[in-house]
This record gives sequence, C-alpha cells and structure tokens, in this order.
Amino acid sequence: MVFRLCGGFIGGPGHPRSHPDIPRATGLLAVLGMIWRWRVEAAAVTATAGLTGWMVDGSGLPFAWLMPAGVVLACIGTPVIRQGIGDRVRALVIRHRFQGLCLDTAMRTRKGRLPLVLTTTVVPGGALLLLWLRRGLTAELVADYLPEIRSACFAEHVTMTPHHLGPHLIMLEISR
Repeated sequence: MVFRLCGGFIGGPGHPRSHPDIPRATGLLAVLGMIWRWRVEAAAVTATAGLTGWMVDGSGLPFAWLMPAGVVLACIGTPVIRQGIGDRVRALVIRHRFQGLCLDTAMRTRKGRLPLVLTTTVVPGGALLLLWLRRGLTAELVADYLPEIRSACFAEHVTMTPHHLGPHLIMLEISR
C-alpha cells in the first residue's frame, strides 16, 4: 500500500515520523504467527467440516443439511444471539484490520514480527485488544500510529492504556 502524505511515503523522509522501513518476517516463526492470527477462522472451518461429516455419516444426506439450516435460522431469528454473533465478527474484523496495519507500517520488530494480539474482547460499542509488545516495540511507537489505527479499524475513538502487569502489555480500546 502506498500513501502520499507531506510529499513522501508514510514513514519516508518527507513524513513527520520517519520510522525505518522494516521487511516482513519470513521462515517458520512467520508461518506460526500467521496460523496464530487466523486461529479463529481455522477452528470454525475445521468444526464445520467435522460436524457436517459426522452428520452425513450418522443420519444420511437430507438430515445433514436440514439441521445446520435450522440452527442458522434459529440464530438469525433470535435478536440476542444475532447481536452477539455480530459483535464477535466485528471484533474479529477489528483484530485483522489492526494486524494488517501493522504489516503495512513500522509497527513491527526489526525482524518483521508483529505485536501479538493476546485477546480480543467485545465491549459495548467496540473491542478491547490486549497487545504484547515484543522486544524492540514500544508503546510510544503504537501511540504514534493511533490515527491510522482509528482509520483502519473504522473507529471513532482509540485509547491506549498500559496494562497493570508491565510495560510490554498494552490495552487498545477501539470504540465505534
């Protein structure tokens, strides 16, 4: 992604913040990080495939498609469940948007590793991300990118607070 700002690229010499250009991480740790980032989606696909296979083996093809359709219709028809699912999907999108921004900016270690999103918690009107800042990342670096985080996550407000367990943990509250 290329953005023009102040006569240069974001992070380039013409930009007020001149963070170094960091290459993306490669190797086994990068693959493990990618698996960690996509863990929810991988678990959902695996569970759906396993459940569908179990239902086809146990009861025959007509019932195998009738039961999931009934569950989906029941979830869509129940406002509380629909709201909960929508909130969790929005929190997941916010986490992925934040991690995508980290890949496109200097919010990475010199080796290209991203800050680790430990948890994403749904809060009324947004999400709360608990970040573990790896060695080489600072809270000041994340604070420099708060406007970009706000824009990338479609948020009205982004607040960053240090966690009580230490300076390597920070809480990002992203509210809509």
